[in-house]
Amino acid sequence: MLPKLKLKIPVFASLFKPAATAMVNDLLVELKAKFLAMDVEPKFAVHTQPHVLPTDFPDLHHSTQYNLCLIATGGTESMCVEYASLLHKRAPEKPIILLSHPYMNSLAAGLEARCKLVYETKPAYLLHTTDQQEMRTLFTVLRARDQLAQEGKKIGIIGHPSDWRVASDLETIGSKNEVWGIKIHEDIISLKEVTKTCSSIPHSSPEVEGMVRYFLSLDAKLASSKAGDSGNLWLWDNARFCVALAQIVKRYDLFGITLHCFDLIKSRIISCLAVSYLNNVGIPAACEGDIPALVTMMLSHSPRSWPTPCTTGESTCRWRIVPFRRRCRCRCS
Repeated sequence: MLPKLKLKIPVFASLFKPAATAMVNDLLVELKAKFLAMDVEPKFAVHTQPHVLPTDFPDLHHSTQYNLCLIATGGTESMCVEYASLLHKRAPEKPIILLSHPYMNSLAAGLEARCKLVYETKPAYLLHTTDQQEMRTLFTVLRARDQLAQEGKKIGIIGHPSDWRVASDLETIGSKNEVWGIKIHEDIISLKEVTKTCSSIPHSSPEVEGMVRYFLSLDAKLASSKAGDSGNLWLWDNARFCVALAQIVKRYDLFGITLHCFDLIKSRIISCLAVSYLNNVGIPAACEGDIPALVTMMLSHSPRSWPTPCTTGESTCRWRIVPFRRRCRCRCS
């Protein structure tokens, strides 16, 4: 189970009449009950004065603080944009998430504020609190991210990312040490280290033989062909590369990796096979230094989505021949 998420949420309201104050208070009570039902503990701070930013949220760059804003009423567009811009300045790697609701011109104000932020090239998203599925998805992602950060999960970049990867390199993301609180291994792991590790593993090793059996179990046509013969070096070389990559993951205690793929083709290594294998056994892997894709995979690997451990003891199950598996994927249960 993921831990309960604690969120600090500024609330923007234009309170001209006592009745408006009462409506906003009722709204916050209703939203708090909804959030608590989703294992989220909100702390609201109502902000009503333009150009006076909230003072009870001093730690805006804390790892558990997100760029969330609740638009309670219309007429708050300027306040929302001002505060969201400050949040973006202090934590540019985090998107701005505006929350709206069906009453008091909240949605109209949210649409206007989001347009302004997008024009200023600030990533902004608008979520309607009546969309329970979207809200649950948002909170699940944030809780999974918090857990990954708290557990000190680390990712590794294997091989220099390709030059054409312009939107997901470290320079664009803005940090060489972490992304969204998830640590990045301090040095790029060279492909030479992977190939050297690969060369040190004999084809006759139990891990490589188990990997070949695993590949053959996935496809009946492949199994009925001569692909598994020891003379077919293509399959055995790729099986050995998968084992080497798994050893690199274990050596550096990595939770996930990105892999520079194309240079490996010269060595008859089709890295798609290894990337698919790692993802299949619970080690998130992405291609060509695509860190945003890798982080997305890591969030989808949250404990809530993990299968329960296998207790059948079936020796014939194909998942039991896979070396280095992080979590059981046995389907015989």
